[in-house]
Amino acid sequence: MRRSRNLLALVICAAVFAIPMAASAHTSEICWDEHDNGDVTFYAGTAHWLLWPVGGLVIDGQTYDFIDVTREIPDDVVCQPQACGGDLRVFYWQAVTVSGLGDGDYSIEPTSTTSLETGVEGCYPQEMTIGDACADPDGDGVCDANDNCPSVANASQSDADSDGIGDACDICPHDPSNDADGDGVCGNEDLCEASPDSDADAGVPSVRLGVNRWIATPTGVFQTLTPKGEIVYGPYTMEDTGGCSCSQIIDELGIGKGHEKFGCSNGIMKRWTKKQQ
Repeated sequence: MRRSRNLLALVICAAVFAIPMAASAHTSEICWDEHDNGDVTFYAGTAHWLLWPVGGLVIDGQTYDFIDVTREIPDDVVCQPQACGGDLRVFYWQAVTVSGLGDGDYSIEPTSTTSLETGVEGCYPQEMTIGDACADPDGDGVCDANDNCPSVANASQSDADSDGIGDACDICPHDPSNDADGDGVCGNEDLCEASPDSDADAGVPSVRLGVNRWIATPTGVFQTLTPKGEIVYGPYTMEDTGGCSCSQIIDELGIGKGHEKFGCSNGIMKRWTKKQQ
């Protein structure tokens, strides 16, 4: 009989301690511990005496039930930015470990199917930063530290030429060298490698620039002389010629020395550019 009375007293005592100490004695603080493997263990502090886990956390709309109750938590945890419940004493911490969150800002609040362990009124949900703060000025959901195109939104992070620059801001999305010769034509479309800055650097024209003759300039636009009354074709750019200067066109076509002396003629320019169309 005495043993039965002691057991009953123990049950009654446990029930008393499980009753809320005050209306504000719910979850008053949330802390978390980030692990090397990427998991995050959350601790929700309460002024209740708990014998088993009650409720859980809602993180960006996803509910994670508490799986443990503890009196002590690690010293190096990070805690929510806004205080709840004043100087409320934390008796127990409810814990749950979550995988796959990644660094970023999350909306976090406690939840419960009973009156126990709901958040202190007016305190939750709170925005809490897990890991390193995410700078994302282009708003594509990818932090700058991992964004291959931080100035232009590109949520897919597509990078066709695998040069580390996202297609959305890659001047040559299919050329990993990104126009190595700087002629304004991407390598995958460039017919002449290592174009000179200008034909003058290649010694063309060797005499002088002739009327209705063309030579490449550092601007990427071909230069010519236009006498009054003459019909001139063009204008031409390095893009029109597939990244080839006059000197390179001469080499490719194997044409006469006159073009080296005075520049590429209208006929040669028309022939070459038509070939590229």
